[in-house]
Amino acid sequence: MCVKQGEASVTSLVSAFSRAYHSEFDNPKIFDDYVAKEFISPKERINIETNMVQGIHFFNTDIAQQFQDNPQEILKWITQVQLSPTPLARAAYCERVLLHEITLGAKQYVILGAGLDTFSFRHRELENKIEIFEVDHPSTQVFKKERIKE
Repeated sequence: MCVKQGEASVTSLVSAFSRAYHSEFDNPKIFDDYVAKEFISPKERINIETNMVQGIHFFNTDIAQQFQDNPQEILKWITQVQLSPTPLARAAYCERVLLHEITLGAKQYVILGAGLDTFSFRHRELENKIEIFEVDHPSTQVFKKERIKE
C-alpha cells in the first residue's frame, strides 16, 4: 500500500465507503456500520462513487451495458457484488467472535491496518471493559484523528 504523507490511504476511505453504503442501502444488513459515513466527506463520497461507476467495464462489461444510463444501479452492483461481500462477512464474523471473547475475559483488541475502523464508536458500552489498539500507517492515523475532531 502506498500512502502519501499527510493523506489517508485510499483503501481506508473505500472500505469506509463500502460499510457506509451497505448500512444505508442494503437489506438485510450483514454488518451495520452506521458510523462509517461520518469519516467520509461529501466530496470524497462523490469521488469514490464516480470512480466506481466509471470503472464498471473493469468489473463487468455486461452490467456496464445493461445499466449504462443508470449510474446508481451500477454503483449498487459494484458495491453489492464486487466490493462489499467479503469484507462485510469478515467484519461481522470477527466482531461477533470478539464480543464473545470479551464475555470470556479478553481485555485487549489490536486492530492491524485499522484504517477508519469504527468499533469503539459503535460499542461505547465496552469503553471500560477492553483496551483497543489501532495500528496503521501514520498518515492514516492522523487523518482519522482529524476526522474525529471534525
